[in-house]
Amino acid sequence: MKTIKVRIENSSAANAIVNIMNGFRDCDVDCVHGRYIIDAKSILGVLSMGLPCEVDFILNSDDPQRQQEFEWGLEPWKVK
Repeated sequence: MKTIKVRIENSSAANAIVNIMNGFRDCDVDCVHGRYIIDAKSILGVLSMGLPCEVDFILNSDDPQRQQEFEWGLEPWKVK
């Protein structure tokens, strides 16, 4: 399992992130915002959180290669 906090500023960023998350077909990816857990592969779910927002993306995989790809994919939006 790998968790990364990201900031989503607008709907274009949300769309780009969801497209990247859809590349993880063999893994479950969740988006946690407060007490809500949303499927990170759903654009409607991600947009329903209200933008801009800071959320945690959680990759449910123990494969180090997939975790590295996950980190690289979210790097532009990662909260420093």
